[in-house]
Amino acid sequence: MASRQSRTRTTPGEAAAGYTELLANYRRQPIKTVRESPTITFPEYRRRVRRYRPSNLLPELAALATAGGITGTPVVESVGARSWAIAMAARESILWGNDHQRADVTSDALRELFNASNNIFELDMTPDDPTAEDVLGLLVRLAYQQFASQLSEFQEVTRSHPMLVDGTSEIPLDVLTEQSWVDILGGSLGQVVGATFFLQAAARVGRGWIDLDELDRDDLKPVLDLWPREVIERRALDLTATFEEFKTAYQSVRQPPTGFEQYAYNPLARTPLIRMPEGRLLAPQPDLILATVSPSGLYHAGGRVYGYGTGFTSDFGRLNEYYVGKQLRAIAAGVAVHPEIVYFERKQELKSVDWFLDLPGVLVLFEAKAGRLDAVERVAVQDYLHKTRELVGKAIRQLQRSSDAIDAGRPEFAHLSADNPGSA
Repeated sequence: MASRQSRTRTTPGEAAAGYTELLANYRRQPIKTVRESPTITFPEYRRRVRRYRPSNLLPELAALATAGGITGTPVVESVGARSWAIAMAARESILWGNDHQRADVTSDALRELFNASNNIFELDMTPDDPTAEDVLGLLVRLAYQQFASQLSEFQEVTRSHPMLVDGTSEIPLDVLTEQSWVDILGGSLGQVVGATFFLQAAARVGRGWIDLDELDRDDLKPVLDLWPREVIERRALDLTATFEEFKTAYQSVRQPPTGFEQYAYNPLARTPLIRMPEGRLLAPQPDLILATVSPSGLYHAGGRVYGYGTGFTSDFGRLNEYYVGKQLRAIAAGVAVHPEIVYFERKQELKSVDWFLDLPGVLVLFEAKAGRLDAVERVAVQDYLHKTRELVGKAIRQLQRSSDAIDAGRPEFAHLSADNPGSA
């Protein structure tokens, strides 16, 4: 058996290179016919992933994800192997794959796998009314699955320090200080962001592989002067899971209903580095590394330490509100930005929206919220609208109440521009 496998096994990265070339040829050639691909269920997709040994498939996925080099969009992004499809295939391989399989990962195997991910069929949640279509639910699912991959990861990360560090010295908070981020992350936020960026760059250079022994290289001494070795190593450890730890993390959250498994929680979002059986570190989708120090990633990092629904989440909301105001003030010189107004009505204390942007001819109202849907609510089934209304309902009421107070000419709002005909 061993000799049979050795005759057919491909060189690491060969399948990814072949698939990339296949897509390049596909783009150069005109499409003569279009065939409708058959839909498949998610269990069938999972069976297709399980055909391949994780020790072979995961490195090929990483090589595919890094086909664009250190920066830039991978060339495979334009057709077929979307970043979320790579992450999903990696998740299913880690969860259900084993190294007893005989099938080899080839360029054709990758093509079939990504075609299959595009053709997964969702079960009908309204079988009694075949004409009913939950378009909003579909858009919610696609948004959480795909939109994060379309954001600029660098712009997202650059928001972290001005939002979560600068604000701690400007507004009163219950829990968060600069020291809090040291407690949460094992280093200052600036150091950890830098160390995380270094790990993502290393993963891209290494086609997904990270070797911390490379830190001994002389040419990396300037890097260690900026980001101490212990911070980089601690960060790598925090972002790493074994196969068993990955499986435990997957089972620790609520699972979506049957037919929507493709939208289930992917632990790569928390631990994008996997310790392979031989001990090496691999990032199957390196783009997920830097996302761990985006504001959203840091929200969950702090929540795991301080707990959700505590002083931490309240502070995070205040910092988010502060950051919105800071950005509004940066729009243009001389534009007035007014903060929240507290007033009383029938002896009841009321609060306006968070910010008023006073532009010539129009007054714009802003209410900032930092609520989150959980893993199942993001699948947009089982009364997800109730949670959504709960999260944004207060904001809508504040917007309407503030607009009504302005229109009624309440004295607390008199300092807002008088030449504006109304609010928006």
